[in-house]
Amino acid sequence: MRHNLKKVLFVSAAAMMALTACSTNETEVTEAQITAAQTTVNEEAGTAEQEKPLVVYLNDFDAVIPDMFKEATGYDVEVVSGNGAETMSRIAAEKGNPQWDVVWIDSMYDVYNLSKEGELMTDFEIENAENLTDFSKTLVPENKCFYPTGTHAAGVLVYRNDVYSADEAPKTFEELTDAKYAGQVGMADPGVAAPAYPLAAYFMDNMGMEGGQEYFTAMFEQGLKGWVNLHICRVSKPCTLAVTSHSSTTVTSHSVS
Repeated sequence: MRHNLKKVLFVSAAAMMALTACSTNETEVTEAQITAAQTTVNEEAGTAEQEKPLVVYLNDFDAVIPDMFKEATGYDVEVVSGNGAETMSRIAAEKGNPQWDVVWIDSMYDVYNLSKEGELMTDFEIENAENLTDFSKTLVPENKCFYPTGTHAAGVLVYRNDVYSADEAPKTFEELTDAKYAGQVGMADPGVAAPAYPLAAYFMDNMGMEGGQEYFTAMFEQGLKGWVNLHICRVSKPCTLAVTSHSSTTVTSHSVS
């Protein structure tokens, strides 16, 4: 029965998540928005009964989503949380027999690739997509396999100002391969930290696969350090430069099976 209900359930899930995201930079979700979502779900769900909880894979907000969704829709949610690498590995392991209904994760690239493999619903509409900002609307792919629920700041360079002056610090990513910065650069590990993956993908897209590989090869040869997150870099202080990797878009999508 879970899969028979999934389209109705996902409409409500995506609607609520989009409402939440659209209000992130301005106000909290209002009681009126929750009531409106409840009304929409009631009208669409009819007399359908839920036999199993909606299964949501995500890497954030796992403490609040079940209660918020239950309040807005009346349906139960089972949340499976993990970092980006864990979540995508779980999805890959379940290919052909997915155990999830909705994925909400910080990586539009990974989710889009799932749609290319036929693992996602496509061409679906959500009622409150019009509430997305103009910029967020540009992030919705042509096949509408996902909708953005939040965006992070672009990847940037940060440096210790007790080591480098503004004139001495690198101004571009390309400058990080300069020998004078050898052993001083750190970034989050794309294999573990979800936002770091699209940042690494940016280099491959901007420089081409060969150019991107050459870039990272040069960086590793000069002692590039990788961490699960930049907090470790700041605490242990072995690096004086860091490439921050919160550069992704949080998206929500739905399994086809």
